[in-house]
Amino acid sequence: MSALQIVVIHPELLGTYGDIGNARILAHRARVRGIPAEIIFTPHNQPLPTSGDIYLLGGGEDRAQIASVEALRSSLGVLGGALDRGAQLFAVCAGLQILGESFPGVSGEIIAGLGMVPIVSLPGKDRIVGEVLVHSDLFTEPLTGFENHRGRTDLGGLSPLGRVLVGGGNGGEAIAINERVDGLVAGNILATYLHGPALARNPVLADHLLSRVVGALPKVPE
Repeated sequence: MSALQIVVIHPELLGTYGDIGNARILAHRARVRGIPAEIIFTPHNQPLPTSGDIYLLGGGEDRAQIASVEALRSSLGVLGGALDRGAQLFAVCAGLQILGESFPGVSGEIIAGLGMVPIVSLPGKDRIVGEVLVHSDLFTEPLTGFENHRGRTDLGGLSPLGRVLVGGGNGGEAIAINERVDGLVAGNILATYLHGPALARNPVLADHLLSRVVGALPKVPE
């Protein structure tokens, strides 16, 4: 059995909030089930591998986010081709915004994103910071995480990962709590504003990503 390849995209730029831990959780939960897994760290000055099974985009500060999207423009075909053949992409916070049409820069200026999903992120008046609780129809238990972002993301009709029970999610205080959503699910792309790392705090989400690649998973051994 060939090893599951988990690709961490630009860890030196998008590793501010510990989202690199998502890769370690995926590898661990695969290995305990007897599925070999390897983590491939790909800095921004190296090309993305074409053979990845799960690609990870983490969170980062404004300048790092801009540097990451500029570096990724030349690898857009690689990433799109990987998704076309069945690979999965999990993006968090800045990673979510990078995938869209545009996002706010250092001073609120609009930066062009990769355009992989038809979403737009705009600068908010205040940062959204704190614990988040999200109900997703994908799971029987709520997802938890920590958010820290100024951007407000309009999904443009795409499906969210879930409905926000506590926190701001994609929107913020200006949106009624019963209308707030977090993240998105679009084809082989799953994204969220949840840090923690998200997959450490929500192993059901980690297993969901793994199952989208390898199929039904056996239970984790006791």
